[in-house]
Amino acid sequence: MRVLVANIAAARRDTPSGEFLSSVLAESTRRSMLLAVDGPEQIEIVFRFASEGTPDAAWGASEHLGLIGGDQIPTLVQDAEAEGFDGVVIGCFGDPFLASLRATLNIPVVSFGESSLLLARRLGTRIGIVSSSADLIGPITEQVAALGMREAIVGVVGSDETAAEQERGLVDASASIAEFQRRADELIAAGADVIVPACGVMSPPLRLATGCEDRFPSGVREVQGVPVVDIVGASLRHLQELVRNATLHPAAAASARITQPVPTSATPGSFWDC
Repeated sequence: MRVLVANIAAARRDTPSGEFLSSVLAESTRRSMLLAVDGPEQIEIVFRFASEGTPDAAWGASEHLGLIGGDQIPTLVQDAEAEGFDGVVIGCFGDPFLASLRATLNIPVVSFGESSLLLARRLGTRIGIVSSSADLIGPITEQVAALGMREAIVGVVGSDETAAEQERGLVDASASIAEFQRRADELIAAGADVIVPACGVMSPPLRLATGCEDRFPSGVREVQGVPVVDIVGASLRHLQELVRNATLHPAAAASARITQPVPTSATPGSFWDC
């Protein structure tokens, strides 16, 4: 299975931030995804980033994640089917353009948010959510309501880590894990029986425990015995299920696949892959 992950982070490839996105963010996410592979299937995961983005207030203090190209997601994936991809993962918990892309593409499209929340609903009945910022509590609450899951949510809390600290968590997860556990403890005390980390930057440090593998050899998969959803792994498992069951126009998708990429209507150099 060949998977395209469209990311909202943006940077020019030949910059320190581009190198960070490629060698740290993408590789951490890839490793997390592959740990969740169901069965012996060979999976190729390609990450795609926009070269330009707009400054983001929430992530502006970070060194490499300050530009957001979320509005370019449709451009990043518009030719995915013709390029031979079997499915698309939108690399953002907020699920930008998910509904419209499903209506446009003939291959399955999933996203971190919906996939992880659907899995959480199967794992428990009282979901607690830890977001990357208190500013996202409102949007996440609305997102949950749109999925018809409002009654299952115990609460949504924001991490007290700064954007720069969360970025560093991709390299050394110790402090990020401690903060996540503290916030998860609050949700568990409120009755949560499953915890969801609501950000693609938060999830790999928990699953991989980078820099503190000796203390967390299997990553952070539970807190006080309450399961923690691996949101990037959940999205890949969700996509595998859709592709296997051929639920989205399999004949059209198969006929469109070719061995070499086709020209795209996007401006040359407007995005890059790793």
